[in-house]
Amino acid sequence: MVITIRATREGYSASHVAGNSMTISELMDCLQEMADAYGEDSPVVISNDNGYTYGSLSWDSVDAK
Repeated sequence: MVITIRATREGYSASHVAGNSMTISELMDCLQEMADAYGEDSPVVISNDNGYTYGSLSWDSVDAK
């Protein structure tokens, strides 16, 4: 099973969309549910352009600003 995070364009800066985004705690809960259901070794990918293109998720792709 591959876990897919759908990326959507909602603004032109992180501050424009941060108020509508889930928190780290909420993301952790969501990922834990996925891990419980599908296993902790399930890969996570990013879906772009309504599923037309995909990208991998790595430690280097996560950043704090």
